[in-house]
Amino acid sequence: MKELIKLAKLIRGANVLFSNIAQKELETNEINWQQVLILEILGNGPKTMGDISKAVDLSNSTTSGLISRLEEENLVRRFRDQTDRRIVWVSLTERLCSA
Repeated sequence: MKELIKLAKLIRGANVLFSNIAQKELETNEINWQQVLILEILGNGPKTMGDISKAVDLSNSTTSGLISRLEEENLVRRFRDQTDRRIVWVSLTERLCSA
């Protein structure tokens, strides 16, 4: 039981450290938590706008606005599906793929 309590304290300390580092990083960039989540999701490959909205649990319009700001920073790009032009895909740009 003592080991479990030690582990819990270590995890809590690591979580605090991570939160502090993440907060400082977010303050120095023009990016918010939802956009970080979107970038993380896109790290596994291109996703549709609908898939991203579901993954971050936000409306399509809110997600579209977040992605627009990521596009302005040249972090992501949107493109239409070749077979169904109604579908919009989003992927990371070369700027992030090479990072």
